[in-house]
Amino acid sequence: MAGGQKPRQKTLSIPKSLSETKKLLEEESQESPKPLEVKEKPQSEESAPKKIELNQTLLDDLISQIKVKWEKEEKSLDLAVINQELKLNGSTVTIVVVGHVQEERANKMIPELVGFIKEKGNVREISVKVEVKEEQDKDQKKIFTDSEKLEFLKQKHGALAELQRRFGLDTDY
Repeated sequence: MAGGQKPRQKTLSIPKSLSETKKLLEEESQESPKPLEVKEKPQSEESAPKKIELNQTLLDDLISQIKVKWEKEEKSLDLAVINQELKLNGSTVTIVVVGHVQEERANKMIPELVGFIKEKGNVREISVKVEVKEEQDKDQKKIFTDSEKLEFLKQKHGALAELQRRFGLDTDY
């Protein structure tokens, strides 16, 4: 190889039978050097931070951080969901939302929330589930008219009946 010439590559002939193919493979495996074994260095405890368990204090801190982030990104729907009641049970965070609109939004934001908590909090394991709480009890009668509103308020605030009697107030004109 004088004068900067490149070594010629060995040309392979196309085998005519299966036995010839096997013979070529055996020759090639004998000629090729063994690949180098790469051993991974064990990570020292100082270089890789330990994964920790999620607790309420850490969750509250991470939620406040993600609220600030989402405020900057103007994610008002996500903020409305994250401002709802959050329950921590082991490594499971339950978001209690009101209505199906917030449920859909919560399901869409879960991957981002889980990724943020795992990354920033260095949390070992977390799962998030959504619990839907209905806006109004189905057993409760809906209030439409003025007299129904007054009756409801009288039940809620006893002094209102006394005020109505004392001042002679009437809802029906």
